[in-house]
Amino acid sequence: KDLGSVVLLDNCIASHNGRIGVGARAQGRVEAVACSMHHNTQSGVAGKDAGSAILLRRCSLNQNGKYGLSVRERASVEAAECEMLCNRHMGVCVWHAASTVSLRQCAVAHNTNYPMGIRDGATVAWHGAGAAADEHVRAEERGKDSLGSPRASTVPLSGASVCSWACPISPPAMPDIMVPELS
Repeated sequence: KDLGSVVLLDNCIASHNGRIGVGARAQGRVEAVACSMHHNTQSGVAGKDAGSAILLRRCSLNQNGKYGLSVRERASVEAAECEMLCNRHMGVCVWHAASTVSLRQCAVAHNTNYPMGIRDGATVAWHGAGAAADEHVRAEERGKDSLGSPRASTVPLSGASVCSWACPISPPAMPDIMVPELS
């Protein structure tokens, strides 16, 4: 929570937390490689506040209570070779203008409602094979479904393909790391 804090995670698990597995806010930065954020009450990973940045590589954000990845209030996230699967609401949720997400070679599928929700001028760039196209993306602009209005949220898709991953019955066996939740 401290202004400008940096957290580096490698091959860790953040699970069964009261709200969020891992998060960045107040210009904080999180870099996670080969980590699993699962079974958290709200989000596997959350970015909030201007200047906050999250970098994810080969991470799994699966089976969380609402979102695999939640980004708001001008935070930014870059994810590569990650999966956001089987979350109870959306795989990725991005809202508020100037919030940005870049997904490269990521699988976003099998989430209860939508793979991705984008609203209020937020931007998501989704590139590369592995971008799951088996569900409709929900994009909203102040409560209206819209991809064409001047302030509409954008979802540039490139090389999308259907993900055939099946949700596991139990999470992978690795030792848990408890991460303090963000408020």
